Amino acid sequence: MVHMISASDTVETIEIVEFTIGNKTLGVQIDSVQEIIHSLSITAIPLAHPFIKGMAALRGDGLIVLNLERILEEKSQFNSKQEKMIVIHCQNHKLAVHVEQVTEIKRIHVKDFKKSQAPYFNYEIETGQGLLYMVDTEEILHVIQGH
Repeated sequence: MVHMISASDTVETIEIVEFTIGNKTLGVQIDSVQEIIHSLSITAIPLAHPFIKGMAALRGDGLIVLNLERILEEKSQFNSKQEKMIVIHCQNHKLAVHVEQVTEIKRIHVKDFKKSQAPYFNYEIETGQGLLYMVDTEEILHVIQGH
């Protein structure tokens, strides 16, 4: 679950998992991450929402794999040695995000989080390498469920 970040929070830093999709650097709060795994085989689901890439099986559990490339209109260059899946808990659902690579886990000060106006992102963070966008998995799931 993504927690809203405000200056009144007693927490001064938030840990995020940073990853890439296409030319974008993205992140999710580490609190919502169950695990980071090597990429799994993805099975397409006929007539599924376009934001869903398919399903993957992880130790007997089915995971909905989000299609962030489609959501963000980015082209990915998957490399089997670097690609990962980030397993996330969101609104009592277990989702997987298929990413080109997980670059690092960062600790970012709450004052650096700026509210994003872009769809499917809740925050933008200026880093030394450019903008990092925090993915709003709750908004994405809401769009999928409303389909």
